[in-house]
Amino acid sequence: MAELAAELRPYEERATKAEERLAKLEAMVGSLGSSALVSAEKAALAASLEAVKAALVGARTHVQQAVQDSTQAQSQVAQLSEENARLKYRVLH
Repeated sequence: MAELAAELRPYEERATKAEERLAKLEAMVGSLGSSALVSAEKAALAASLEAVKAALVGARTHVQQAVQDSTQAQSQVAQLSEENARLKYRVLH
């Protein structure tokens, strides 16, 4: 688990930085004026922000699923190791 967590740490850091940048962009979009050109740019930025949000949520979900799968696999390995030890004991005694 520690190895996987260390392996996934750069992705978590990148996701956190992306969220910070996203918050800054949202603030910029909110502060734009209301002229027609600005409104069109604001709509385009808002659409881009939504796409980035969706990608970020998908990436976070993927990382969380990978951690969960790793934890489950480690648990299964531990159970199988215990069972293997019991069977070896039976064979030898």
